[in-house]
Parts: sequence; C-alpha cells; structure tokens
Amino acid sequence: MRLVLLLCLLAAGPAHATTVVPPRFDELVAEAEVIVRATPVARETRRETAPDGTAILRTYVTLAVERTLKGPATERLTLAFLGGELGDEAMTVRGAPRLEPGATDYVFIAGNGRVFCPLVGLGHGRFRVLRDGAGGREYLARENHEPLTDLSEVGLPLDPATATLPILAARATERRARALAPTAFEAAITAELRRGAVPLRAP
Repeated sequence: MRLVLLLCLLAAGPAHATTVVPPRFDELVAEAEVIVRATPVARETRRETAPDGTAILRTYVTLAVERTLKGPATERLTLAFLGGELGDEAMTVRGAPRLEPGATDYVFIAGNGRVFCPLVGLGHGRFRVLRDGAGGREYLARENHEPLTDLSEVGLPLDPATATLPILAARATERRARALAPTAFEAAITAELRRGAVPLRAP
C-alpha cells in the first residue's frame, strides 16, 4: 500500500512555515529556530496514531551536529518528519526533503515535533555540502543539487536540477566553480543574525 499525502494548506498561518512559497535568505534565517551544519547518522520510521485517530508513518532522523549557527548548541538532534516507509507501507509528503545518513547539510529548523516537516519552507530549508570532483573543494548546493552561487538564488523555486544534462555540462562546471563555500555561507548567516538582532545561539 502506498499513500501519497497531498497537503493543501491554507494561507492563514505564517507564510513560509505553512506553504512552499520560496523564502528569501533573510526570511529563512529569521524564521529558523535552529540552524546547524550536520550529518544524519540514523533514520527510523515508526507507525503512529495521529490526534484524530488516523494511522500515520513518521520518520525520525538523528543528526550529528558539527556546528550550531542559531539556537541551543547540541551534539545530537533528532528531527521528526511525517511520512516514510515501513514494510510494504509508504507515506510520501511531496516537497519534503529526505535526509539520508552520510550526507552533510545546513538545515534551517522550525517547529520540530509540531509540524509535518521541521525544515523552513520544506526543501528550501536544506542546503547540501558537496565536493567538486576536480579539486575536492566544498561548495553549497540547494535541495535539487543546483550549486548555490548567490544568496538571491535561495528564493528561487526548487525546480528539478538540469545541470546533469550533457548539453549543460559546461554550465554545471562553471556554476560549481562559482558556488558559495561553506565559510562564506556561514558568514552570511552570522551577518544576517547580527543585522536582525537575533541571538546567534541560546546561552
């Protein structure tokens, strides 16, 4: 049995916390309760009962935190996502990112345990740390694997990346070379937090 969950949410709640309207970089930083660079180390899906009695699947992803940029510092953090696979059952929430062990990401977290996806703007709240095969340089990419070359691109729709098409190979190489490094991305987050007078991390 496979259940595809289509969430048609009303616009009554906070703009980017309840819709997939792409947030700007400043909105992403402001709305996140926690921002970390982390690596998923465990993933577990459980069958649970929703408040209305409906049977649901929920997936818990445990992160090993390398660095905390906003929120309380911690070494481990577990995020709860609606959906997942258990035996022959599956529940899919379209637009929600799938965090897998072994990857390194920057994640912008809000409402963990209270909302169906704890990342701000669903996939917009996850940035991949990838390596350029040529020189091993770390660079930032969006959820769709498209290299992030400028902070203004944070607010673009998450269309499927086309950089793997042969005709765009040269463009892909050029964009990887111009993509933001993690140090630049962290510096931009810190600057935005200072500009917004938001504590860098809780005491």
